Parts: sequence; structure tokens; C-alpha cells
Amino acid sequence: AAHDDSSADADASHNSPPLVGGMPAIVAQFLEANNLTPLRVVIRGPPLSFADELAAATAAAYSLPLLTPTTLLSDWIHKLPEELRRELGVEAQDGEDPAATFKGLGE
Repeated sequence: AAHDDSSADADASHNSPPLVGGMPAIVAQFLEANNLTPLRVVIRGPPLSFADELAAATAAAYSLPLLTPTTLLSDWIHKLPEELRRELGVEAQDGEDPAATFKGLGE
């Protein structure tokens, strides 16, 4: 009896790992199948409450990005055209981060 290899190939391709480009779809499918929703957390506190340290430790423990007013401003400023950065007075000095002008703002 002749063995049909086409069904074996179909099974192998069905069980093969997905390509990396398909990862967002796989994550979305997993979240939906398990009735999960992404979690966002804001950690706030009065001065000297160590909220910044708690937020940094939480982000590190769960391998999550830490978003602070300074990091958000820095990202935004880097996307501005150079002329507008000059107008706002946030030009980088000798390789300095242009957002350094805003360090401590809102933190």
C-alpha cells in the first residue's frame, strides 16, 4: 500500500510554530480565548511616598515599560522638528537629551 505524504505534510505545517510576524494575532487570540484584558496601572502618591520607586520596581518585576512624565516628554520632544525644538528652547547641548530641560516636571 502506498503511503500518502501529503497528509503528513499538512499535519506538520499545522503543528509548526508560527512566524514571528504573526505574534500580535496570536496574542490577541490568546487574550480573547482566555477572556483577558490588558492591565494598565497608575501609581501615584504624595511627595516622599516612594511612588516612583514602587512604579519602577513593579515595571521591572513584570518586564513592563515604565512611563513617567519625563520619558513621555522625551519621546515627544525627539519627534518634534528641530526648528520647533529651538523655538521651545529645548535644543540638546553636546549630546544631551533635549528633554533634560523638563527633568522633574510633573514627577
